[in-house]
Amino acid sequence: MIVKQRIIAGALLIVLCGAGFVHGMRASLAQSLYHQSRYGVGQMDVRGVLRRCESAHRLYPHNYYFTIYAGERAYLESGGHGRVRDRRLRSEAGKWAGVSMALNPYRSSVQLLNARLKADESISDAIAIWDEFVDWHFWEPYHHLVRVELYTQAGMLEEALEAQRWTIGSRYEREARQIVQDAWLSLQQFPDELIPGLPDT
Repeated sequence: MIVKQRIIAGALLIVLCGAGFVHGMRASLAQSLYHQSRYGVGQMDVRGVLRRCESAHRLYPHNYYFTIYAGERAYLESGGHGRVRDRRLRSEAGKWAGVSMALNPYRSSVQLLNARLKADESISDAIAIWDEFVDWHFWEPYHHLVRVELYTQAGMLEEALEAQRWTIGSRYEREARQIVQDAWLSLQQFPDELIPGLPDT
């Protein structure tokens, strides 16, 4: 009886070791595809990046770094390449944004990609998505720079100005000031006294 139990235990151990080995190999191959896409010679080919992400996700569907990267690349490339290709890339960006949200909705890059994609449909919905995220991650200046971008896009200049104030003292301060300034100037009503230290125009 004891011998039989040991045989069964040994067989289970072999099965578990084999499963662990296969799992490790799949994760390693997926990571290799990610590294190749992010840092290798094929990093400039967005279609290749997306194909490798698809393969990596089938191998190891827990690597949200790759899904985020694929979504970001598809989004950034979806402009100026013709309506059909741009629409296809936006669709890919939306697909991988959805996968990334399911894997790790707490990453700022995931929320930002989701908000930027939503802005194509409704800027107010995009602002709501990002504001909800910033409420929980308030003290990161970059998050307020994004708020400046979204608010000015929506024509909410007073809100943009308030968001800009939260970037003061950070490396995003000048960029945020410039975005607000450009938005006010586009309406020919920029109040110079509201934002100290603005670059001369």
